[in-house]
Order: sequence, then structure tokens, then C-alpha cells
Amino acid sequence: MIQFKYTIHAGFTLIFPTMLIVNEAQGSLQVCIILHTLVPTLRDFIVSLATTDGTGILNTTAVTKLHVIVIAALVNTDYTRIASNVIFALGSIDGTQNCLDTAILDDTAWESTEVFTASLTTLDPDVRMRNNRATITIMDNES
Repeated sequence: MIQFKYTIHAGFTLIFPTMLIVNEAQGSLQVCIILHTLVPTLRDFIVSLATTDGTGILNTTAVTKLHVIVIAALVNTDYTRIASNVIFALGSIDGTQNCLDTAILDDTAWESTEVFTASLTTLDPDVRMRNNRATITIMDNES
């Protein structure tokens, strides 16, 4: 898993993946947010994690001239939506982890690679985040 760090107020860092790859037959995917801090948190803070359908793209590799078509993964067709608040409680320590699961929906149709997005947001004015998005790729198991 490739992870990206998000710096937030008071020296806390949230670690969140920037890219996840899952096989369609796997059945589920766990998306985790990990707290990195030198001292326990001094109060609760909340971030929201939500998934959104991807967008289709055509990617041509220069070496092979192979066209790879990536299409949008659709909620309730390819995966189930995550839309939840994640609470890091007062006193959370380094390595505290909050995870949410999403179902990856298998079918029998041949499909191209599909993508969707997971994003972190917050309404907390004391929490600052940058680059808060993960691209999730579903690899078809029929192709």
C-alpha cells in the first residue's frame, strides 16, 4: 500500500493511502486512516471519509502503444459507498487507526479496469489537510 501523510494542526499527521488496488473477486476493501503524533491528542477531532464514482480515461503507453481503457466504477454496481465521519478521540496516540470497509461487487461480465475515489474532508477549523484523495482501482477478474 502506498501511503501519503497529511499534516494537520498541532503537529499531528494523518496517514492515508494515495492509491489502492483491489481484485474484483476480493469482495471487500478496507480503507484506513492512521494518526502519527508525538504526544496524545488534546481533544477529539473528526474527519469525513467518502467515496465517489471515478471518471473514465484512455491511457496509451508510449513503449507498447497499448491502449488501456480505465472506466468509472459505479456505486452499487461495482462497490458500496462509504460516507462516514471518523473520530480520533481525546488522548489518541501515535499509530491510532480508524478503518472503514467497502464491499467490492463481483459480476460475471468482462470489464476494463475501473476506478473510484476516496476523499478525506473536515469541518474542524483547527485541522488542516492537503492532498486528501486516494484513487482505488478495481481489477476485473474475468479478463
